[in-house]
Amino acid sequence: MSLGRLKLFLRQAKPSQSSSAGGFKGYLAFVDSVLGQRPEDAAMIEAVGGGEDVGDMEATLLDRFGLAANSHVIDVGCGSGRLARPLARLPQVRYLGTDINQKLLDYAAKTCGRPDFRFTRVEGTQIPERDGVADLVVFFSVGTHLLQEEFFLYLEDARRVLKAGGRIIFSFLDVTLPGVRVVFRETVEVARSGRRFHLNTFIGHSDIPAWAEMLAMKLVAVHPGDQSVGEASDAVREILKETVADRHLGQSVAVLEKV
Repeated sequence: MSLGRLKLFLRQAKPSQSSSAGGFKGYLAFVDSVLGQRPEDAAMIEAVGGGEDVGDMEATLLDRFGLAANSHVIDVGCGSGRLARPLARLPQVRYLGTDINQKLLDYAAKTCGRPDFRFTRVEGTQIPERDGVADLVVFFSVGTHLLQEEFFLYLEDARRVLKAGGRIIFSFLDVTLPGVRVVFRETVEVARSGRRFHLNTFIGHSDIPAWAEMLAMKLVAVHPGDQSVGEASDAVREILKETVADRHLGQSVAVLEKV
């Protein structure tokens, strides 16, 4: 992923405040603004920071790190369905997508083509699912725009809904990567100017083992954002819209397993 595309991907932020409550309100206003200025399909891409190629990269990473043919996947912050659409082409996958914006959820439901896929509007850091039922809970570009304490609450709830052996997969802004440092410096300059800005939360990959320990989970892998997503299995590669094996997500990805 180019640096420019990384910046676009990051701008699915919950803008304007350094707390979830204000940030969520800012995100709702941001989506309304984008929808008012762009045709629907283009607006839905801009609102979540990327289109089908990003969804295909996310699906590839899920495939590499635990997705099975009949997995129950919970996609927190699913937006306009970037990940839901490729997963919908896997007939046995069960899916719950959550987001704070009903317009994004409606678009995701309309475009994924799976009436059995569930899309639910949420507030706060609770996941609307029973204990111990999910195989994967995924957070792409969610914790990157929350305070770390708030995101940790989300991860705790994700652990609750997972089966034993289930996995959390989340992206993060690894400040040790050169491309992410460019975004960090830009965020600092905006803060210095006193302008309102969306919250970008940066951590280092060396923090992830501590997070896993505090969650009482096993750290399975950390995939750096500047490394290609790699090859998907034959079954998943067939349902991807684009060839993405040699592309970079930009954000790093951590994989934690419930033990």
